[in-house]
Formats: sequence, structure tokens, C-alpha cells
Amino acid sequence: MPATALLASAKIWRTATVGGNICLSFPAGAMISLISALDGTVTVWRADGPDHVLPITDFVTGDSRNVLQPGDLLRSVHLPAHALTARTAYRKLAPSPLGRSSAVVIGRRHADGEFVVSVTAATVRPMVFRFDALPSATALRDALGAIAEQDITRDVHGDPDWRRAVTMMPPSSSATPGMAPGVSTTNTSGRLNESQNRMKPAALSDASLPTAPDMCIGWLAITPTGRPSTRANAVIIEGLR
Repeated sequence: MPATALLASAKIWRTATVGGNICLSFPAGAMISLISALDGTVTVWRADGPDHVLPITDFVTGDSRNVLQPGDLLRSVHLPAHALTARTAYRKLAPSPLGRSSAVVIGRRHADGEFVVSVTAATVRPMVFRFDALPSATALRDALGAIAEQDITRDVHGDPDWRRAVTMMPPSSSATPGMAPGVSTTNTSGRLNESQNRMKPAALSDASLPTAPDMCIGWLAITPTGRPSTRANAVIIEGLR
């Protein structure tokens, strides 16, 4: 993913830490998005017992809530090698280019066909969905649509129905790639621009797995499948690694 994909607020640059971002457990926590997308685990030093290793998806339990008890310490984060070598694509929506994320959807595809999708910001805790192979648009929408209502984030950065709708954006189709590898795009109108219309949605398909040059994609279309957006001018940032 591009370096700006999960860029944190300028208010905390050179001040915040990876552990602090995780322990605050905000829905839009950049490190939580990254670690959940890469099957990350965390090690907690417990005040009353031995070390505890658990997935980030179990560590964060809600908006600003996690499993830490008084005296506990987040000791380390582990990212498995198999996740770091997989293909990834992401889509982030926010009220402004560097604003707090309203929805972050990240896909990961392995050489053996396994496909993993993580959802953060739109949900109060990280959600991860696994498929044995690249799912159909219907299967993907069904999985994301199963997110419980109480797990959808509710704050000033996006209404719950809008967050759910943009999280379930369907795949688009086109034949010609429109960007260089690792380049992100922004769209301040909420509609597909020319380069996004040309993006190839097959970057995580079988054809993309050989050693051909990387191509950026419009991994999910911008038009929501639910009711109209209450934040139609959100910025869309996307990319591929």
C-alpha cells in the first residue's frame, strides 16, 4: 500500500506510537487497520499472570475498548510472513484527504488462492472475512452485509447507514489499467473519475498472480448499494501493492 494509505493525523506526528494507536482502540486507528489486514497478533504482559498472545481482532472489543486490564501492558506486535508476501488492495473513504477514515476496506490475496478482507473505521472493532478462493461479488456483499448493526460505527464522521453502504461497494469492471503501481487516487466528488473508470478490477484475480507488472485497481466501485450517501463528497483513496 502507498505510504499515505493509513496516514495518521498531523496532530500526533512524531508523538504517537504504534502501541498507543492500538491501545486507544479507535475505530479509525491506522495501526489497527494495518495489523488486522495482515493477520497480526499482539502480545500482552498481564499484571496477574503469563503473557497472552491474541489476534488484533480479539484485542479490540469496541469503540475505544479492548481486553487490557489495569496493570496490563501491550508488549509487541507480530505480522506473519505469509501475509507480508501476499497481494493487497485497499479502499479508504474519509471526509477530507487527511481526515479521519470513515471506512477502510483492505483485501489480501495469496498465491494459493486464499482471499481475506478486513473492514475497519466503518466498524467499532476490526472485522476480518476469509474465503478459500476469490469470492463472487454476491458472496462478498453477503459477507459484509452480515456485520451486525451494533458493530457499525456511529459518530460525526459518517452515519451508520452510509458507512454500511460504502463498505459493501460492488466490484467494477474494465479492461485497461489506469495507474502506476503504488499510486493512490482521490475523488472529491464521490463519483468515478476517468482514471478510476480505467482501473482493472482483476488485480487480485488468478491472472494477476504471475510475475507480470503490478497494476492498480478500482478494487470496489464507488456507488453504494444501499440508500444514498449522506456524505456524497467524501474523498476516496485507493491503491494496490
